[in-house]
Amino acid sequence: MNDLSLDAVESWWEIQCILTDSESYCRRQGLHMTNPYHNIRHCNAVARVAIYYGMEAGLARDDLIKLGLAGLFHDFDHSGEPLDVFPDRGNIQKALQGFQKYSNTRFLKADFSRTVRRIIANTEVQKVNGQIWFQEPTGELEMFIRDADVTQLLFSEGRKMQEGLAQEMGLPWDLAFRKKAVDFLYAIRLYTEPAQRQRTFMKSFLWGWAAGQEI
Repeated sequence: MNDLSLDAVESWWEIQCILTDSESYCRRQGLHMTNPYHNIRHCNAVARVAIYYGMEAGLARDDLIKLGLAGLFHDFDHSGEPLDVFPDRGNIQKALQGFQKYSNTRFLKADFSRTVRRIIANTEVQKVNGQIWFQEPTGELEMFIRDADVTQLLFSEGRKMQEGLAQEMGLPWDLAFRKKAVDFLYAIRLYTEPAQRQRTFMKSFLWGWAAGQEI
């Protein structure tokens, strides 16, 4: 093994260690574990998809770690309540507090921690006059986490969790919900090329899924 190959292994190993540690922390410390949708499973899925999109786009190692941490903490201690019952600003504040405690115990560099907090803060969602409003991404990494969060339907793990989302929203888990989920996915703006490509690739499959076809 030459030095270049060893450097690649070391880089991969560091990412694995940091994200495994942070996921373990979220599982031990978070109060969101019992939520039907906004739980550690969802946070893990968002982190993985964000890293996948980032790798496809050729992002640097540190940026991938930031995306992974932001994904794991973005719904930390989420209330599990609909937006018109518990506004998302409260959820975001708890997520930021949770990450800051983690950052302090791991002695993360100030600028690194600040970037992760900025990414988390940018995931806040609002409901205005019955409509869901997302913040515009404030930077490149915010684009990747935003796309990862709203495109969970493109991946099998995300589709498996849709019943939990319906439960949190107080809606029946039926074909009408599936169709609305697919309509939402294809109406929303995506900011990164990897997410856009994945959405285009999955279009026919997802319309079959919305019609009740389990492929």
